[in-house]
Amino acid sequence: MSTVSDWLARAIGGLLVAVLATLVLLSTGETVAWTFAVSDARIVEVQAVLMIWFGLLGAAYGVKKRLHLGLDLAVRRLPVRARAAALRASSALVAVFGVLVAVYGGQLTRTVTNTLSATGLPAAVEYLPLVAGGLLMAFFALEDALAAR
Repeated sequence: MSTVSDWLARAIGGLLVAVLATLVLLSTGETVAWTFAVSDARIVEVQAVLMIWFGLLGAAYGVKKRLHLGLDLAVRRLPVRARAAALRASSALVAVFGVLVAVYGGQLTRTVTNTLSATGLPAAVEYLPLVAGGLLMAFFALEDALAAR
């Protein structure tokens, strides 16, 4: 499972870099366009959708890489056995949270029938990241909870 997980994390990391680069380019273009009093609502809508995807995929990537500084500071002070138990419990809770995010995101995705006004994309594209990010968070957290420490 670790090989699949590592490959998935690398793929997500690459996707995050691409999304961030796209957001920077779109923001730069939109800022330049504003100076000429020209704006395109489609660009703003695409930026919003990309930002949602970036946030939720970034959260899943953070779960895989254990990038939660606050938890690390609190757990570091515990004895070794208590630390391992706290980390497992934390990972299990994150896995449950990921499943809940995916389930409720899926419900939102299925119930939304309208389209985004500027691009005409289905509004579900704003909720699909909940499903993808939640499932990835649950997968990475469950893997971490089951890992031998």
